[in-house]
Amino acid sequence: MMFANVEYGDKEVRLSSEGRDIFVTSDLHIAAGLGPDGRFAGTENFFADDAYVRFLNYASATGNNPILIINGDFIDFLRIKEIPESDDDFLQWQSGLARVGIVKSLDELRGSIVQKERTFGLRTNDYKSIWRLILASRGHAPLFAALARWIEEGHPLIITKGNHDLEWYHPKVRDYLCVLFRELRPTANTSDLVLFVDNSLVIDGIFYIEHGHCYDKYATVIGPPLLKETGELNIPFGSFFNRYLLNRIELVYPYLDNIKPRENLLPLLIKEHFPLALKVLFYHVPFLIRVIPKRYYRYMFTDFLVYVLALGLPFLGVAYIIYQSVSGMITTPNPAKMSWIATQLVDFSKSIGMLVASYLLARIVAIFKLTEPSSLEEFARKKFVERPELRIITMGHTHCADQNRSTEQQFFNTGTWIPVIETSSGNVSPDRTFTYLHLRNQNGALEAESLLRWNDDALRPDPLTIIGNKE
Repeated sequence: MMFANVEYGDKEVRLSSEGRDIFVTSDLHIAAGLGPDGRFAGTENFFADDAYVRFLNYASATGNNPILIINGDFIDFLRIKEIPESDDDFLQWQSGLARVGIVKSLDELRGSIVQKERTFGLRTNDYKSIWRLILASRGHAPLFAALARWIEEGHPLIITKGNHDLEWYHPKVRDYLCVLFRELRPTANTSDLVLFVDNSLVIDGIFYIEHGHCYDKYATVIGPPLLKETGELNIPFGSFFNRYLLNRIELVYPYLDNIKPRENLLPLLIKEHFPLALKVLFYHVPFLIRVIPKRYYRYMFTDFLVYVLALGLPFLGVAYIIYQSVSGMITTPNPAKMSWIATQLVDFSKSIGMLVASYLLARIVAIFKLTEPSSLEEFARKKFVERPELRIITMGHTHCADQNRSTEQQFFNTGTWIPVIETSSGNVSPDRTFTYLHLRNQNGALEAESLLRWNDDALRPDPLTIIGNKE
């Protein structure tokens, strides 16, 4: 067995390629998919089912006994907010749970859904996560059928955990995916050919794989993976934004979370949908602040708050003195004589002050790395220093396809298969999605090709054009 004696939860899984080629993709972000009404929800990002199926057919036909690695964020559990509604939904949920040994009555399932879940989607317990997986497999049926066929053909499938599919922590969720594959293809040998990786993976001692979210403060879990008192997952800071903020916005404004660079997100929302921007600022954000556990505020903002106290308070004090001085110059004993122009100048000064403060805040956020990293190469370089035996490192997470092949130690980021909306005129680049990494076994050693993009029109891989960006 290829995956004999491998336990989920191991800090680092070590495997042999056994002479096989390896294909690596990441960040599919599969949500509930195509609904019964023939439409996708605004929270869906993956529309490439048929293209990915054709890519798998190509990999199966051309690779040497290939291994497929989906390196994190395969299923976007955070984006699946639909709950069971009809009697048929509850029967399907109950039946799916029974397949992995979870026995619950229909009344139990109906009674388990609280009001908040009707707004934001089910919580992260194992049996509720299985409902999300049922929806994903139902809405992306061609892709799941192709993966089942991949396994039936004898090709291994390795799934590493990302920050959007932390639900793989639950054994029953992993079991359900394997049951699903066997139902689609009864001879699919999931016991020997499907492996879930919790942290990182090393193949042939030289090829290192991990999703990379642990290098992102927004996506790092603080504390144990499970809240034992509830059976729910301990989700990171950024997941609260996805669950309680972005999901609600994307129902009105799809693709909002796909905007690059991220600092352009709010200005674009203000420009394109001002009423929604106001609702975000004055309703959704305050609600979000209430639901995020306090331990994450300490983790995210301790250094930031020290900086604000050291420099921000004097700045605010000076601003207040200036404001009082300006107000005093235009205030007269008879307020009726205050000119309209003077009033407008005060309002304009306040607006300019808010813009300046917003800019300074953005720079402070950048200094303290409170934004998601656009590249993980610096962390890969540190890993190469710590582990000189490694020759190839691949990560995902950022959705920014990247590579550095200038030395014997090569770094690749496999990007994403979902749309990327580029709002910066300074970044003119070709389509950066449908990207993957192909490693061939040459003379008994793994060799990485240039990062590739699946050209679905021509049914072939093309080299990916990557433009360096050094600030």
